Amino acid sequence: RSRLVSYFWVLSTLLWALASYVRSNGTFSSIWWMLIGIGQCCSYIYTAISAKRDDKVCIRAMTVKCATILCCHGILALAVAAPVFYHDKRGYRFHCMETNSSVFNKPEWCTQAEDSTKFSLYAHVQRKHWNVGLLRYYELKQIPNFILAMPVLLLSFGAAAWWIITSWNRHMNIGCDGADCKNSITLKNVFWWAFQALSSSSDSVNNIPSVSNSSQLLLGPSCLPYYAILAGFALVGTFVAHVQISTRLICSSCPALYWFVTILITSAQKNGKDNENHARSTRTTHLIW
Repeated sequence: RSRLVSYFWVLSTLLWALASYVRSNGTFSSIWWMLIGIGQCCSYIYTAISAKRDDKVCIRAMTVKCATILCCHGILALAVAAPVFYHDKRGYRFHCMETNSSVFNKPEWCTQAEDSTKFSLYAHVQRKHWNVGLLRYYELKQIPNFILAMPVLLLSFGAAAWWIITSWNRHMNIGCDGADCKNSITLKNVFWWAFQALSSSSDSVNNIPSVSNSSQLLLGPSCLPYYAILAGFALVGTFVAHVQISTRLICSSCPALYWFVTILITSAQKNGKDNENHARSTRTTHLIW
């Protein structure tokens, strides 16, 4: 079983790299690798904390293990994003190298690429010719496009928030009852929740529990990477990219969006059987979708 799972990870990396080669937004899949790697490290640390093992041998072994995991997952994440870097280097060689100077006039961005190691040809084209950038699309004439993208963006942010709330209740309210469950949102509690969420996402990635409630499965710990990528796409669509692409960008890349809509519809049906607001809530859910 473990060998088969490892083959799936290799195949996934190849497919994600191909997706990045076709469209740059495929690089978002590298987030999956980073979250899984960080989650595994958090899982090892959490196990050591639970076992109260603080000896130097354990700490040294845990440090080596975490460093190895982060290095391997970082390499896999870079492999997913590599096609975008290849595109930039290939464009620079074609337009700016001396071998082509006699045939083509060097474009003005060649100077920028030579002066900065962080220059990105893709970002330059997007910024200059498509006006893509942080808050660059916030213009009065773009209000219709924001209205067009509002339903899918609201659903996306709602899905991410719902998962966070569910995860918070799952990890921060364990073993408490009544008033004791009212954990305040402090910086310490937020860091502790994030640590536990990452740890449990790694523990359950290959061990999906059998549950009767679909909401528990679709909002489970192993779904963290899906909702994180969904939130990332929603943020990019809202603040950086052309907002009207959010619909096709999210609907074609984020299964968590469909899971959230499923939860909305099924919960409205289950909770509203004997409620006069059942029909209204179901219609509202369908209308937003």
